[in-house]
Amino acid sequence: MAHSAIQVLFICSWYPSRENEHLGNFIQRHAVAASAIARITVIAAVESDTDEIEERRTGEVREIISYYRKRLPFWSYHAALRKAHRIAASHTSFELAHVHVTYPAGYLATTLKLPYVVTEHFTGYLPSSGFQWSIWKKWIAQKVLKKATLVLPVSNNLGDGLQAFEPAVVYEKVSNVVQTQTFYPARELPQRFTFLHISTLNERTKNISGLLQAFQELHKKGVDFVLQIGGDGDLEELKQRIGKSGLPSSKVVVFGAQNSEGIAQLMRNANVFVLASHVENQPCVILEALCSGLPVVSTAAGGIHEEISDLNGLLVPTGDMDQLSNALYEVYTNYASYNRQSIAQTAAQNYSYEAVAEKLNTIYLNVLNADA
Repeated sequence: MAHSAIQVLFICSWYPSRENEHLGNFIQRHAVAASAIARITVIAAVESDTDEIEERRTGEVREIISYYRKRLPFWSYHAALRKAHRIAASHTSFELAHVHVTYPAGYLATTLKLPYVVTEHFTGYLPSSGFQWSIWKKWIAQKVLKKATLVLPVSNNLGDGLQAFEPAVVYEKVSNVVQTQTFYPARELPQRFTFLHISTLNERTKNISGLLQAFQELHKKGVDFVLQIGGDGDLEELKQRIGKSGLPSSKVVVFGAQNSEGIAQLMRNANVFVLASHVENQPCVILEALCSGLPVVSTAAGGIHEEISDLNGLLVPTGDMDQLSNALYEVYTNYASYNRQSIAQTAAQNYSYEAVAEKLNTIYLNVLNADA
């Protein structure tokens, strides 16, 4: 795809930094994807124990991270973000801003004389999240969303939630992105049938106890399998839950936090990916599993139903672990009916860097033409 000269300012509420290298890594992947069709500069403010600026590059993306000591809630953050913007604008005349996560960074976009779009990932707009908005945060978020030319949720389910939160929202779904050079199908299946679960292991949202309950029921049916389960959550709490579940240790393998390459390798060593979440949006890990050719068995939380069909997995009602166990058994017994190469190919057409870049290119040009 030809690189355009459009100068786009990414204004990010979440972004990887020295304080948290994982926070907003999916936003960084969006920036890299967009850099194929525009010139991208990222600004973000991160609370730290010092006030300083970090300038760096990820591929073709220029990144300016403004670290700040928190003195006044919100205003210390906003001052740090403005500092990053001044540095960015001293070198570049931007034509368009792209906000990632409305609050708090989006407030800056409302003060600039630029058309802007908003990509949203935050599940707090969904009633199922139980998130309680303060009057101040709600006012800012509504202001940002109302003034945006277009809102780009990563799922239609989230888009509907955003419209309920702010009726002026006009939205178009733009998916998260997957590095398909990292996530691709294995040539051979594992010797032992392997289910895989990767998450934050948060009980409230990821329903780990329910997941283990479903696998205990599958174990009772005499199925020979191994469950590989882990992520960047509390492993000791996870091990305690496994112990209480009654699952034999021979059927469970626990692992800790992984980088992208580690996750991709786990997926190539698995047959099926599983989630039992109560609350989700468009989980990157499901998209990565699909690009790896794995059928997905999941609850229909959030926007997951938009990505899963009979061709690439099975969905069950959120919270119904009996149905989840039945779905696990069904995918186990009918596994030969899933075409791993086809699953991966279809996913790549939707979630690859090239696919998302092409969609962003159309959106950027339409926004600029409408503003002309």
